[in-house]
Amino acid sequence: MSTYGINGTILNLEHLQLKFKNASAWQESDVLLAGEVGVELDTGKAKIGDGTKTWAQLGYSADPTLAGLISGLTERVGTAETSLTGLAGRMDTAEGNITSQGARITTAEGDIDAAEARITTAESDIDAVEARATALEAKDVTHESRMTTIEAKDTTQDGRLDALEGITTISANSFSE
Repeated sequence: MSTYGINGTILNLEHLQLKFKNASAWQESDVLLAGEVGVELDTGKAKIGDGTKTWAQLGYSADPTLAGLISGLTERVGTAETSLTGLAGRMDTAEGNITSQGARITTAEGDIDAAEARITTAESDIDAVEARATALEAKDVTHESRMTTIEAKDTTQDGRLDALEGITTISANSFSE
């Protein structure tokens, strides 16, 4: 059993499928599988299928011998192997990009967590400032109430002073005679 490929089996040539018919028996619409060989028994000519083209669309193999057919198949396997190697390289690049993006996402998540912690701290600070402002407002109301009481007492004292001045003036007149 022959296998071709890098990093595993790409093609298993344990079973090679050949179709044999006389040239007149092949239908123009017959489609050979990719790599399948169709041989005209009466002419010795062969075609190698690609899985999509019809018998009429396929060209004859340049070398209709079995060695030529195997050489053509080997060339196609080599082309497929090269394509798969390129694809594997692109997949490795894509995997690296995905890993890089994962690291960026992890960093961004950490930044978001740090920002959320800062926001929580700021909210706590705002709550503390609001509590202090409320306490200061309460003290302000208390001070205003005390000022009102002091002003009332001052007005009362002014009235008493005025009354005393009147008494002093009356007393001064009675003694001067």
